[in-house]
Amino acid sequence: MADVVAAYSNLSHPHKSAKVLRKLLATIQASAREADAEPTPSRKLRRRLGAAGVAEVAARYEAGESLRQLAKSIDASSDAILRLLGEEGVHTRQPRMLTADEKAEVVRRYQAGESTYQVAAATGVPKTTVARTLQRAGVALRKR
Repeated sequence: MADVVAAYSNLSHPHKSAKVLRKLLATIQASAREADAEPTPSRKLRRRLGAAGVAEVAARYEAGESLRQLAKSIDASSDAILRLLGEEGVHTRQPRMLTADEKAEVVRRYQAGESTYQVAAATGVPKTTVARTLQRAGVALRKR
């Protein structure tokens, strides 16, 4: 491949450039092999938990425990757990949308003086969801 590129190149030293291109191609191929050998986060997690641990994580998720709770309890990222569950064939839940009444409650609490953290804790949704709901409702967020 390097020879073909060098042959059609307009560089002054096609033989030198072919040599450089061969080295570059070899480096790229070597790093691709290394990347393939590197275990993915879900493989690392699977190895660390073992078969029984993976089954327990799947059972806890299916029983209703959130990704965030699972991640915190086993010291792993939510993404790694989500990949692990997908590999196990577990149907994952979609994030729940707030109803109109819940959105109104978020706005009411915030305008009454509660912080986004307090509103999040009281309503059981993440702080980012509270902030996004307030922004979409046109409520100006207070500075910390």
